[in-house]
Amino acid sequence: MTNSQLPDIVTQRNKKKQYEFNLLAKRSLWTRMDLFVVACVCVVMMWYFGRRMLDMEDLMAVGLLILAIAFNGVLLLSNFWSVAAHEFFAYRVLDSSQIEQCTSVRTTVTNHKQKTTKRFIVPLLTKALETSPGKVNKANQVEVQKKRFSFSKDRKTFSQIPYPVSQSIESY
Repeated sequence: MTNSQLPDIVTQRNKKKQYEFNLLAKRSLWTRMDLFVVACVCVVMMWYFGRRMLDMEDLMAVGLLILAIAFNGVLLLSNFWSVAAHEFFAYRVLDSSQIEQCTSVRTTVTNHKQKTTKRFIVPLLTKALETSPGKVNKANQVEVQKKRFSFSKDRKTFSQIPYPVSQSIESY
């Protein structure tokens, strides 16, 4: 796939590494997919079995209760095991022009030399800088593996801030 086929993915190439950025917005608590599934499983168990779940002699009800608890535990722990699962359950993907709604950024770092790919969800750092008296400029940045990338509204991409930084941040 080329960049023209994926307009919401922003790519930054380096000699050894390739950085891809997707803008994400955190879902509100009541619209998170994992909590919805957990609540549905608990409601179905209570509706179907009712008081039989507390009766230790009903082996089927107790076995399904243990399976439901294990399923819910694995579902909640998958948020910590997989970036893709965490993104699906807790975030929604934004277009690259919706930087104002963005709370986090999914970063995919592909190391061509070592042939590895790492995925991260990093928070969007927003800094307000006063460029002149009464005029405030917002700078959106992310920090990935100790490298800082700044978002350009004109190009709608993240670009790496050169080191050492000798000028003010809004000039980058």
